[in-house]
Amino acid sequence: MEDKDFRMQLTNYSIAHSFDFEYVKNDKVRAWHGKEVACKDLHGDESLSFDNLRWYADAVMATNLGSYVELECTPYDHRFRRFFVCFGAYSLVLK
Repeated sequence: MEDKDFRMQLTNYSIAHSFDFEYVKNDKVRAWHGKEVACKDLHGDESLSFDNLRWYADAVMATNLGSYVELECTPYDHRFRRFFVCFGAYSLVLK
C-alpha cells in the first residue's frame, strides 16, 4: 500500500469514527528528539541531578563533622567523573 493510499484510508476512517489525528513524517531528528525527551522524563534532568549531588556534598560537610567529600569533574568541560564520601564516624574507626 502506498503512503498516499494509507493516509487517505486513515483520514476516511477518522472521519467515520469521529476522532482527530495528525499525520507526521518520522525522520531521524524527530526520533532523536523523542528519545531525548523520553530519557529526560525517565531519568530526570542531568544538570539538576548534578546540582543535587553538590547539595548532598555540602549537606554532608555541614552535618557530619570530620567527613571528607570530593566531587571530581573533568577540567576541560566540567563533566562529572567521580564522587567520594568518607563520613567522619567511619574515619574514626579506620584510625
